[in-house]
Amino acid sequence: MPDFSPEARRSAIWATDARKLAQGRQVQVYLEKIGQEVPEDISHIEAVQWGLRLQEPIARAVGDRLNVQLKELDVEGTHRDHKWMRSHFDFVSADGKTLFEIKNYNGAARSKFGDDGTSSVPAADLAQCLHEAAVYGVMDVRLCVLFGGQELCIFPIDADTASQEALILQEAALWAHIQRKQPP
Repeated sequence: MPDFSPEARRSAIWATDARKLAQGRQVQVYLEKIGQEVPEDISHIEAVQWGLRLQEPIARAVGDRLNVQLKELDVEGTHRDHKWMRSHFDFVSADGKTLFEIKNYNGAARSKFGDDGTSSVPAADLAQCLHEAAVYGVMDVRLCVLFGGQELCIFPIDADTASQEALILQEAALWAHIQRKQPP
């Protein structure tokens, strides 16, 4: 069972932190990691609760559409070389080669994405997928988004080595600031 305690969250850079970094919120992540700021608790928000409830049915629909078997990954992972890099995962293909990140977004978010089947996604979603791919050790991620409860889109993310390394360098630089307690 994943550990979402404040201590665990401060012990590493997580995929949700990668989202914040892509949104230009490095200082916020830094302050959270050194314990000067408490991450916002969003567990009480109904949209977040529905997103969690709908993960499994969305994943089942994705598996049906792609004709693949998905396995739930209710685990935490640590990057093999960078122990400060951790992640939780949603689902993985039966062969373990493709991660599936499941999202339930409102209909208004649809305009921020490209066409179904393309890799045109917002920077925060891309950063989260690249982070998860790096931690899990794969090159293939599918960002699966149900928009407004009505449109399921699957965005293939090629998490190539160069993209993963660029993200790792950015995160490593921030982690060094955190370890020295020097703001970025």
